[in-house]
Amino acid sequence: MTKKEWLTTKKDGRSFLYSAAINEDEALANQAQTLLSGWCNTDADKVINALIQAAILDDRMKQHILGALDQATYVDEVTCHCVPGQCIHHPHTH
Repeated sequence: MTKKEWLTTKKDGRSFLYSAAINEDEALANQAQTLLSGWCNTDADKVINALIQAAILDDRMKQHILGALDQATYVDEVTCHCVPGQCIHHPHTH
């Protein structure tokens, strides 16, 4: 995590002290981007749906999710940005 610059280290004698280099919101955004980058853009809804289905949520969380959906940026059509030949949905279009 130090290579990703999420943690900083400080030598304390023979040991190291670790502390957060980024705040929780930045860490969550980084994790979300990492998770989504492993999937075709056209599957983002499925990834997000799977996270929602796997989570235990309360009404406050539901409202937070709905608010995020209201503020999201939408496009007419999501396009694939996979490495050529690596997309299971569009193997012959790259």
